[in-house]
Amino acid sequence: MMPRPANGILAAQKYSFYLLFVLKFPTMSPQTPKMLNFLWECVSWISVFVPLHMSFCFFKTVYDGFVLESMDTLSNIGIQGIWLFCSFITMLNYRLKSKDLNDIIDTIEREFLWRSAKGRTYVDMERIHWHAKIVSIVWQFLPTSTVVGSLLRPLFLKPLELPISIWYPFDKNNPYQFALAYFFQAWAQIIVVCSFAVGSSFFFSFGLLCSGQFNITRCALKNLIFTSGVYKRFPELLQNTYQPDSAEYHLGSEQIDKLSGIGSSENFVLEDFESTRRSLPQNFSAEEIGNFRVALKNAVRHHHLLIRLCGMMENFWNFFVVLRVLEVTLQMCFMAFVYVRTSDIFVLLFGVLAAVDLFLLTYPAEYISEQNNLIGTSLLMGHCLQLERFYL
Repeated sequence: MMPRPANGILAAQKYSFYLLFVLKFPTMSPQTPKMLNFLWECVSWISVFVPLHMSFCFFKTVYDGFVLESMDTLSNIGIQGIWLFCSFITMLNYRLKSKDLNDIIDTIEREFLWRSAKGRTYVDMERIHWHAKIVSIVWQFLPTSTVVGSLLRPLFLKPLELPISIWYPFDKNNPYQFALAYFFQAWAQIIVVCSFAVGSSFFFSFGLLCSGQFNITRCALKNLIFTSGVYKRFPELLQNTYQPDSAEYHLGSEQIDKLSGIGSSENFVLEDFESTRRSLPQNFSAEEIGNFRVALKNAVRHHHLLIRLCGMMENFWNFFVVLRVLEVTLQMCFMAFVYVRTSDIFVLLFGVLAAVDLFLLTYPAEYISEQNNLIGTSLLMGHCLQLERFYL
């Protein structure tokens, strides 16, 4: 019997500011007045196009100052223009695919398990859930603090300056126009933060959670004999002491489980293949066969769910990953002109964030692929080859 789903595993991410602000996620209930829903929808779409108009202002500044300005200044402005333009494309993609992200999170909330099925050993999601939560919080905090610092610094200067000095089609020294320009610059910078937060941190966190589910599937396959109760037919399984493998699972480790009617499972050990095969009884009860098939079916169904979820994540984030790789590549091209000589600490911080962002987008695919490839090994470790007539 498989354990119940881990409801609430994404509570922190599901109701985060970034999803509420960018995707109009679960903010409005069906009882909310239609006017409020309409206003929120308008704000959401305006948020998408704010970085677009800002990026045009950046590129106009680069065009006007191509001869007069220094290469350092133009590179600084060009990099920030690329950030904003890529943020516009990212947020537009998120808005158009918000239903897909809803489906991914709902699937995780509904289908993910907190621990593996009862058996000789088990693994749970506690450690991986902690890592996913920490990565999500830290990676949302770092871009936010960087942007807040860049927005507040000009307010303490005399005379007042905009956070980013770019071309505007009006006199930005006018107090009212200055306030309007500052508001839109702050709004655009927040959108940049949202593209970081909803992009790489969510992708990395979801990847960690998927990795934990692969741990659960592998442990369930390894313990099929115990989960189904067939272990009672093998007296040699009750000999010696079993030491859980602490390095077998990604960010997780086996823990000794207890089986009812047998006592502590600390006395269990799997003998070699030949010993178990020779002691295999010739006749099994219908209940034993049924329990084994149910345990195997639950594990296989959960594995199919993970494969389908990985496909959903790939479809949703594929465009974002390609765009982010292109963005980081362009930033690295500007690095020779700016990063080695600039005195603007916030430009350097955004450069570091972009590099870490690229790592967060490429790492999950590696360990998920590795975990999936080990599924067959876990099935063999569960002595299913000896019991093949149960399911063939």
